[in-house]
Amino acid sequence: MAAATILAAVINLYLEVIRWLELKRNHMRTFLVFLLFLFPLAAEVEKTLSIIKPDAVKAHHIGDILSIYEKNGLEIVHLRMVHLSPKESAAFYEVHKDKGFYQELVDFMASGPSVAVVLKGENAIAKTRELMGAKDKPGSIRALYGTSVGENAVHGSDSKENAVNEILFFFPAT
Repeated sequence: MAAATILAAVINLYLEVIRWLELKRNHMRTFLVFLLFLFPLAAEVEKTLSIIKPDAVKAHHIGDILSIYEKNGLEIVHLRMVHLSPKESAAFYEVHKDKGFYQELVDFMASGPSVAVVLKGENAIAKTRELMGAKDKPGSIRALYGTSVGENAVHGSDSKENAVNEILFFFPAT
C-alpha cells in the first residue's frame, strides 16, 4: 500500500476517534505531533536545481527538456536564462576545482546562455538525476540532447545540501 494511502487511512481513523471523544480542540496539538511522526512514511517533497547547459540551449532543446521534467511529476518553481561569466562559472563549479575536467567545464559553461531551473516534487533530487542519466544511457536527457560526455545538456544537484547552495547561487531571493 502506498505511503500516502496509509497516511490518509491513519488520519481518518484518528479523526473518527477524536469525533467520538468530542475533544477536537484539546487534541489538535496531539494530532499535529502525531502527523509529524507519520510524515516520514510519505515521499519527501524536495527542491533541486537543474541547468540546461549551453549546448542544449543552442540546439533549441529547452522546451523538450522542461517537458521531460514536467511529464515525470516535477514542477517548475523558478526559471531564469543566464549567461555565466568565466568567474561565475568557476565559482559555481568550484567543488570540481581539483579535477582534470574543471577548466574545460568552466569554459563550456561560460560559452553561451544556460537556463537555471528550480524543480519541486517528491524525491526531486533523485528523480532529476535519474532523468538526466548518463550520455550512454538510452532515453536519458543526456543521451537524447547531450553532444558529448563533457557537453552533456544538463546539470543537476546531487544532494540536498548542494541543491540549497546551487538554488541560492542562481536565485538568491528564494
